[in-house]
Amino acid sequence: MPQFDPTPFVGQLFWLALCFIILLFTMTKWLIPRLRQGINHRNHYLLEYKQKTATLLDHAAQLNQEIHHHLFVAQQEVKVFLQHGIRDMEAQQRSELLNQDHQLNKKIASYEKALAKEANKARKDLKRMAPEITERFRKHFFLLKENNDHDIS
Repeated sequence: MPQFDPTPFVGQLFWLALCFIILLFTMTKWLIPRLRQGINHRNHYLLEYKQKTATLLDHAAQLNQEIHHHLFVAQQEVKVFLQHGIRDMEAQQRSELLNQDHQLNKKIASYEKALAKEANKARKDLKRMAPEITERFRKHFFLLKENNDHDIS
């Protein structure tokens, strides 16, 4: 069988060894350093961005805490502001109510005076007119009584 003939083995082994050595030399001197350089560059790039990401996350957490603190302070300020505003509005309403109460009391007093004057005037008129009314009533009553006496008899 020609496949097992050992005479061409030496030439084939020579070319195999030569190709292997050239390929090995090419890979160790040119391809592997470039691949190692690319991997190192990528690792350095990733490490740098991991550090930047960690820094940004820390900064974001710090900003978030500051925002929450500022919101809390603002809420407290708003509460105080609203409480003062409510207190001022209540004081203003009390003042307005007292002012209106005072004005109403003045009007009531003036109406009471006018009513008292009218009552006094009505009493005076009644005292002045009482004898005349009494006299008219007597005359009218006696006339009716006389008419009734005539009708009965």
